[in-house]
Amino acid sequence: MNIISNNCLGGFVYKEVLQMPYSNPLIWHAFVNPQEYSSFIKDFDKLNFENIMLSKEGYGLNNNFIIEIDEKYKIFQHHMFFDANATTPTAFGPNGNNIKYNRIWEYIIDNFIRRTERMETEKNVLVLFYDPYNQIKNHQEIVDAITYKNYNGLVFSNQKLDLSKKINQLQVCDNWANEEYGWHSSFMNKHKESIKKIISDLDK
Repeated sequence: MNIISNNCLGGFVYKEVLQMPYSNPLIWHAFVNPQEYSSFIKDFDKLNFENIMLSKEGYGLNNNFIIEIDEKYKIFQHHMFFDANATTPTAFGPNGNNIKYNRIWEYIIDNFIRRTERMETEKNVLVLFYDPYNQIKNHQEIVDAITYKNYNGLVFSNQKLDLSKKINQLQVCDNWANEEYGWHSSFMNKHKESIKKIISDLDK
């Protein structure tokens, strides 16, 4: 399954729902500008994922690495941290999804390349969209982009949306973003089985 996600949700779905290797490089990340996601969906199959550049934003921070794809779209690698004392990639954090390493630049690029190669063998595309911090006013714009590409979609939104037959919608709770470790726990408790069933039906 080739999962396109606008934030960390893609990583959680691969790891906790499907329990399979990451088959897309767009995991454990967030778009710099959420409004760009609809354009990214429309351009997805035209982008050269081998044309990437890694940079870092902000002085004094050990994360905030950014990958720019095809000189057009920038995504934050929020969960990747430089640590001079970590001689091997080391997982940490409440969900074990953060990585610290003294060669984190190489780690980020190597993982991106490996997952891009896996992505090229996947035929089924599923676009995920979740806006836990309410940064996008018009979720229909995302839905329209998924419909335009004739992709499968799974949208988590409380907005009234005009959906194609290939797009599913699940409701969310606005309070999840205020949890101590973000929205992950309550989100998975409510939606894990529904997500699993929707993806299983796509593979039939």
